[in-house]
Amino acid sequence: MAPEGWQLRPLQDVLLDDAPGFWGDVSNGTDDIAVLRSTNLRNDGRLDFSDIAKRAFPEKKRVQKRLEVGDILLERSGGGPQQPVGRVALFEANGDFAYSNFIQRLRPDAKQVLPRFLFYALWDLHARGETSRLQQATTGIRNLQYNDYLARPQLVPPLAEQRKIAAILSSVDEKIEKTEAVIAQLDVVKKAMLEELLTRGIPGRHSRFKQSEIGEVPQEWRIEALERVVEVLDSKRKPLNSTERQTMQGPFPYYGANGPVDSISEWIFDEPLLLMAEDGGYFDEFATRPIAYLVDGKCWVNNHAHVLRVKEPNVREWVFYSLVHRDIRGFINSATRSKLNQADLRRIPVPLPSPSEQAEMASALLSSDAYRAALLKELKELRSVKSSLSTSLLSGEVRVGTGDA
Repeated sequence: MAPEGWQLRPLQDVLLDDAPGFWGDVSNGTDDIAVLRSTNLRNDGRLDFSDIAKRAFPEKKRVQKRLEVGDILLERSGGGPQQPVGRVALFEANGDFAYSNFIQRLRPDAKQVLPRFLFYALWDLHARGETSRLQQATTGIRNLQYNDYLARPQLVPPLAEQRKIAAILSSVDEKIEKTEAVIAQLDVVKKAMLEELLTRGIPGRHSRFKQSEIGEVPQEWRIEALERVVEVLDSKRKPLNSTERQTMQGPFPYYGANGPVDSISEWIFDEPLLLMAEDGGYFDEFATRPIAYLVDGKCWVNNHAHVLRVKEPNVREWVFYSLVHRDIRGFINSATRSKLNQADLRRIPVPLPSPSEQAEMASALLSSDAYRAALLKELKELRSVKSSLSTSLLSGEVRVGTGDA
């Protein structure tokens, strides 16, 4: 039943037209044209232009498959067990673009429904998992049952109300994009700062440098094997399988190679520790993903992470930063699964500035991490707000411009 003043129409009735995509014909094509694929559609409804394919199109197909501003791109095929099809994106880019055969182009009838409003309605449909009911899998590829998708009833408010709803959701999207941009810029700055501090120390502090097994470092720094800096507590860790963990659910984190994997009712450790992946770690992706992490308080650690207690007080954070994005592939045994054996772990060299410089540099890096964590929390809250607003506004539960919102 439609809210007062709204209509309930089949989706196909509010479209000017729709058309499937086309991958291109190199042998009989004209000039190359940029082609958007299902991989260019993000879960948040935005288009990712970082990896655009180009194909040669026959002139007739080139005209038929050219996108216009306001078109909605619908992922019709693809996906996977963890990614049902049905993602959508609103096309607003300048330039000559076509779209591939895994995408269906929807062109809204702007006299009935505003493109941005319909985009948000279809995005919300997918975000709530409704498109998973309208798909089937064949040979590992998921396909949207497109005729059923087109026949699905669509709530259509008056244009003025559509415009207000779209404006509200767009304002939240703008905040999300700005927060993501700040996080991305912070990551660039943090990477540069980390590289500078780990090799040159605090800017302006050192004038003499020396070559070492980890590269050029300040003359005053020591280079020590990790085993001289930490105690290895691996003998105390204990793995639990998923069945065992199900019988002991509780508040204490259960850690594996790359962070917490569960919460259980018992604990082994209760002190500030440094964990480092033993196997299954992001050793090949060290530049962008951590291979070590700090833990505090009661926890349980399985046999996929080395457990390290830093010997000297107030040094744990510095040792962590010297390892977290370190290329240690030379210490990895890759005969089977990539693994950092304990003997090789102990040999990893770490730089040791003076305790005061360690503390100063670690403090700067911790402050950067705390700011990033706050931004990530804000981003999560904004996404939650968008999800809640989308459901309430697009269903008519909350009305805008009627005194109810």
